[in-house]
Amino acid sequence: NIVNFNVDHYARLNLDVSGEPFSTNYHILKVSGLPDVSSALDYLRRFDASDEVIDGTVAEGFTTFIVSPENYDIFLKDRNTGAYLNFFEEEYLNR
Repeated sequence: NIVNFNVDHYARLNLDVSGEPFSTNYHILKVSGLPDVSSALDYLRRFDASDEVIDGTVAEGFTTFIVSPENYDIFLKDRNTGAYLNFFEEEYLNR
């Protein structure tokens, strides 16, 4: 589970995990408290590689990405995951 993952790998950061509905079929799981983009990318890579986190979760349709605090409200307003994933890949993954 995510809280255990955070305690095991990121205890010094005191991360906060929260969830909220995104649409009829999807929820957002939000991890906040990462200090910068580099830390967020490290977290994302470790999270995606970890078997312990998504155990029992349907991997199909489970997408992970980073949204800065500045872009989070825009993302929630637009609710266009495809457009945001394109932006995410260009701005974060292709650095």
